[in-house]
Amino acid sequence: MMRMIETSAPGKLMLSGEWSILELGVPCIVMAIDDRVTCRIEERDTLTLNAPDVGLENIQGMMDGTKVVWNSSLTEKQQDKILVLEIL
Repeated sequence: MMRMIETSAPGKLMLSGEWSILELGVPCIVMAIDDRVTCRIEERDTLTLNAPDVGLENIQGMMDGTKVVWNSSLTEKQQDKILVLEIL
């Protein structure tokens, strides 16, 4: 039986102070927006990354222990974008 988890969260827009919140006690003005981000995780043998807003679509990978190994045919630009996503 294949398991699937799906969740979503509403978007938010930081109107003022987006960098200031990195300091303890500094306020930020935030507003909810009518848009959502959705994440779906299914049990599979391979991984597929779809993030069209940052130019990453149908990127294939596999798990190697606890590390994701992405398809070797990625461009250097795609590799850089995936590295940024992994850090976040």
